[in-house]
Amino acid sequence: GDGSNWTDTANWSPNIIPTDTATYPVQASPEIIFVDAPATVDTFAMGAHANNRLRLGANLTVSNFTGGAHQAYVEPNGHTFTIWQADGTYLPNFTGGGGQFVKLGPGSCYSPNSSIGYSGDYIISGGLLSAGGGIMGQGGSTNMTINDGARLHIYNTSQPAFPSNVVVYGNGGGLGTIRNLSITFNFHPDLHVASDASIYNAADNQAFIMHGDVTGPGTLTFGADPGASFDLNGTYDFVINGASGNMIIADSGEVDIADATITVSGEENAGGGGLREFIIVDYSGGGTVVGKFGATNDLEFNWLIDYDGTEDNPDAVVLFQLPTTGSVLEFE
Repeated sequence: GDGSNWTDTANWSPNIIPTDTATYPVQASPEIIFVDAPATVDTFAMGAHANNRLRLGANLTVSNFTGGAHQAYVEPNGHTFTIWQADGTYLPNFTGGGGQFVKLGPGSCYSPNSSIGYSGDYIISGGLLSAGGGIMGQGGSTNMTINDGARLHIYNTSQPAFPSNVVVYGNGGGLGTIRNLSITFNFHPDLHVASDASIYNAADNQAFIMHGDVTGPGTLTFGADPGASFDLNGTYDFVINGASGNMIIADSGEVDIADATITVSGEENAGGGGLREFIIVDYSGGGTVVGKFGATNDLEFNWLIDYDGTEDNPDAVVLFQLPTTGSVLEFE
């Protein structure tokens, strides 16, 4: 065959385009398989060596993936590499421009070790992605999405690096959309909580430090094992939408906000007189809040933050104002 094209039957033994099992053994010298047309295969076993490269000229969907082991390479080149199952396997490295890596279905896999030259997205829509090292934003990749039911685990003693934006949906089946297992971890991406989601810190006496900005519209719940904590160092964008905003729930553990900045925006229809107030952080579930926001942005002069709770909302950090009856407040 031509030595590279997926659809050239002469490149496979036996001489058929694989739809059941495709094996790409370790190569003695650099070798490229080029996916020249959209392809689906039940099992793809990829040799764990830097000589093994898979280059996409079309989308490839794999039901069961094995191999890679942080050494082989996939070059999406603007296309989508989809895996349904990857039970305990190590993903190959990603390189070669834009595109998408999509993890579907149950099962777990370990994150890529390198992403030099990869500017595409990571989409985790099922099962578990374990990150124990590696640099997933190395090549300019800017987005990772963790969809409802999927989970991201951080483990080991290294500091895996993520794309600059992480979008989360759901609570990871009750285990945390993002779960820190063993280390004090510095989480640098901006976090967009697209729907109610949770982060759990299971690392005893260790901190989960969030350096990026946190935005809604979803509510973000923090939970932790005894002694574990959270530290917010970026900006928390609190957006009022009608009668409430995208609050934080401190369900367990400490949440330190002393180095965080809060920005207030949105719109609230007063609908009448009386005290108007919005929960920013709810710690009634057993968690604690440490400190006060280090800075506030776009907070109207007649709005205040109460860190000890109010009569209507005890055990909470509350934003409140005494409005004029019938007024409509807009934050710009």
